[in-house]
Amino acid sequence: VIIAMACVFVYSLVIDYLGFIIATFVLVAVLFRLGEPRRWWAVLAMSAGVTFIAYFFFGIVLKVLFPKGVLGF
Repeated sequence: VIIAMACVFVYSLVIDYLGFIIATFVLVAVLFRLGEPRRWWAVLAMSAGVTFIAYFFFGIVLKVLFPKGVLGF
């Protein structure tokens, strides 16, 4: 639990620099990996899916403005 809370804290610090998509993808991947041992390809696929759904729902449907980060997306 402490590692998960530390990850969310680090996420809050880097989201402006990395942007929503990259920071969320990394956070979700780490949290999925901490939760239950899974293959890396499954963790990456699930992380991409969660990030896409979150971006689609909040960014496109609800039109929430997210930090773009250094890469611009």
